[in-house]
Amino acid sequence: IFPSIYEGLGLPILEAIKSGLPVICSDIPVFRNEMESRNLSVFYFEPDNVLSLSEVILFVLDNWGLATEQAQANLSIINEYTPRKFARDYLEIIQNIIVNNDELNVSA
Repeated sequence: IFPSIYEGLGLPILEAIKSGLPVICSDIPVFRNEMESRNLSVFYFEPDNVLSLSEVILFVLDNWGLATEQAQANLSIINEYTPRKFARDYLEIIQNIIVNNDELNVSA
């Protein structure tokens, strides 16, 4: 369970997926974007909503077979991402940030 309301890339979620267990996380745009871009499925709950979190936890427990099937499918996808691939992805993000900041500074 990852109840973050602000996160850069969701690395803890990817690490949790690597464990082979179902993942529950906050429904924030960065998590949706990161998971969908990698074709990964996780269970989302509304941030700052305890009832939403408890409902998702109960859903996962009541549907453990489905949740573990999803986790295993995620595991087969995430295993394609080597440490080198993650490093390249992060480097690209950092380079984009630097370029965008330089562009902002030039026009200021």
